[in-house]
Amino acid sequence: MPDAGPSMIATYRVARHSIDHHQTALRGAAGLFWICVSLQ
Repeated sequence: MPDAGPSMIATYRVARHSIDHHQTALRGAAGLFWICVSLQ
């Protein structure tokens, strides 16, 4: 496959971007959960 390199790089970039986005969302959810626990 001649386009294996570029497609792999593109897939890696998309995966890394989605992972970063999910980590941010998880941190936000964890923060809200911690606030709810602290208020009780």
